[in-house]
Amino acid sequence: MSGEICGTIVEAEYLPNKSDWVCKRKPQDDFDKCVWHRRPSEKDVSDIEKALEEDEEPLYGADLSSMDISSLKFDNCDLSNADFYNSQLRDVQFESSRLAHSTFDKCRMSRVKFIDSNLNNAKFNTPDTELIECRFEGGEQIGVEFKNTDIAKSTFSDLLVKDSSLFDASFKRCTLSGLSIYDSVLNLLSIKYSELFNVRIQNSKCEELTIDSGEIQSTSFDKLGRSSTVSIQGTSKTDIEFGGDKVDEITFTGCYDADFNINLKHIGSLDFNNVEAGSCKFHINKVDAFVADDISVDNLQLNIKNIAHSEITGLTVNEVGELHDATIEGGEFKHVSVSGGYISDFEFLDIDITKLDIDGGEISGTIFESGTLAGSNFSGATISNSKFREINLCRVNLSNAVLSGEVEFKEVDATSANLTQAKMNGRSFQGANLEESVMRDTDLRGTDLKGARLFDADFNTIRINDQTDLGDRCHYEYLADLDAECNGPEQSDSVENNDLEYEIDDLVRNSSFLSRLTPTPIRTCKRFWNRFRSDSTDGWAKQNAELLKSSARVYRAYQQLLRANSLPSRVRHFRIREKEARRKQAFVEGDIIAWMRLSALRWFIQYGERYRNVLINSIFVILLWGILYLHTGGIRNSTSSGDPIQRGSVAFIRTVARWIVEILPGTYDQTIQLLTSMYFSVVTFTTLGYGDFQPASDFTRLLAGVESLIGAGLTAVFIFILSRRATW
Repeated sequence: MSGEICGTIVEAEYLPNKSDWVCKRKPQDDFDKCVWHRRPSEKDVSDIEKALEEDEEPLYGADLSSMDISSLKFDNCDLSNADFYNSQLRDVQFESSRLAHSTFDKCRMSRVKFIDSNLNNAKFNTPDTELIECRFEGGEQIGVEFKNTDIAKSTFSDLLVKDSSLFDASFKRCTLSGLSIYDSVLNLLSIKYSELFNVRIQNSKCEELTIDSGEIQSTSFDKLGRSSTVSIQGTSKTDIEFGGDKVDEITFTGCYDADFNINLKHIGSLDFNNVEAGSCKFHINKVDAFVADDISVDNLQLNIKNIAHSEITGLTVNEVGELHDATIEGGEFKHVSVSGGYISDFEFLDIDITKLDIDGGEISGTIFESGTLAGSNFSGATISNSKFREINLCRVNLSNAVLSGEVEFKEVDATSANLTQAKMNGRSFQGANLEESVMRDTDLRGTDLKGARLFDADFNTIRINDQTDLGDRCHYEYLADLDAECNGPEQSDSVENNDLEYEIDDLVRNSSFLSRLTPTPIRTCKRFWNRFRSDSTDGWAKQNAELLKSSARVYRAYQQLLRANSLPSRVRHFRIREKEARRKQAFVEGDIIAWMRLSALRWFIQYGERYRNVLINSIFVILLWGILYLHTGGIRNSTSSGDPIQRGSVAFIRTVARWIVEILPGTYDQTIQLLTSMYFSVVTFTTLGYGDFQPASDFTRLLAGVESLIGAGLTAVFIFILSRRATW
């Protein structure tokens, strides 16, 4: 066999020069192959060690499978397409070597070093493959496969991996430093109790990538595949970045001393659970589901264009937070603290936020619509150009808050809210529920409170002015009238508080189109009829009466508020509204005597508030009594015909009568009688008592006495109204 060659052929696709290679080594010891291509059973480690010292040719296709190799150095060797299948390697070193297309399947390696070696298309596959305390350092690796591989206590440093696959691989207690992975598949990859320093994963697909415990520093995931899911949990240090287009799911659980920077276009699910972070920066176009449970952040910058669904429980921002340019639709936030932070251009749509804390922070250009902010703290916050619409603000703390720009609280439920010393001048609370709220030293100058519910609100030292719009009537009287008009006692479903929309003091909702076109007198008659036929003991009547009672109390509070702010002209309006509410309440409760008394005061003297009504009713009484005198015996001249007053009054009446007869058709005598009756009625009403004329019959004298009493009363009321206006 002397002179023969090994003859092993290695195909070109596995070799760097891309041409087939034939081993020309001479076989030894009566073997038909050289030591590198001989079957494992035909050689031992000593043969390999001796061949390493003597052989300088490439070791292409070396068969080192099923061998136990220890303490060897394969430095500067070309082991392309080598086979280490089912081998055991201990304390072996590959430095500046080429291991392209080599197979390490089912290989058990401990303390093996790959330093600046070429592992392109090398395979470390199958569940039985184990790497313990190994070291991969330097070089650019393309097409490496770690499938179902267990890697423990190993180091990967300053390594570039491209177009590779780490499928269902497990890294335990490893150190990954300066590792860059590009265009690879990292599906089902598990990294536990490991340290990641300056790791970069880019353009790779990471389905179910899990990092459990350990530390992560200066690590980035950029342009991951759309179906990528990354879970990071239990890390003591987390400094990580995400960038690119879309990621299906990112989860952080039990992470401490963390810094997050997430800059993505779309995330399917973003989940934080029990996280303590120094800095969180989110720049995301859309998040389908955002969940945060018990997360504490020193510096939060949240810039998310759209959050479709969210659930946040226990978010605390300790130093400063920035939430801006985002839309959140649906979901739930609990115990969110952004004290001293900044919320800008946010849209919270149908969000339940319990106890949001933005003490001393700033809200700008933000919309809160539907959902709840119950129990939230905006104390000392600056709110500008923001809108709160149909949202629950129960027990919210807005004390010392400063509102500027176009801020709107339309139809919000702010029951028991604290607005102490808040500066809300010029803002809109139209249709808002402010029942039992505290507004001590609150600035509401120029504020729109039309339709607001203010029952039992604390108005102590509140500031308002002429531009503060309290509306024509309060919510409760609106509701009572609308309920009486639309439902009536036979209806079991009354109009609810939130069934009203206020548009310039007009009722526009919960009535049919035909009802809105119905003239006001007809609608008034409908309310009167429904209240008249109701039983004062039934539920509908009690509810209607309670609403009217509440409106009377609100009107009384309005009067006190207006007096305290020196606005007497508006006090009169709400005193009239208070009496109107009490009149309607008396009618619903069946107190007819009180209703008749208040009705009389309404029609004759407008509850003593408007002198025009007194004048009109005075003129009416004078005219009516003048006609009655004419038809009940008439008025005759006094017997003291020589009285100059009588002579003057008779001459005046006759002169006026001649003028009237010349202009209008009629008899002179009838005109004299009519003018005499009217003259006597004026004198009697004003209680002047000239004595130039007197009643001609007993009944006429009775009428004169009644007129003098009415005149004295109306005159006293007229003088009272004028004097009160003069003193205000």
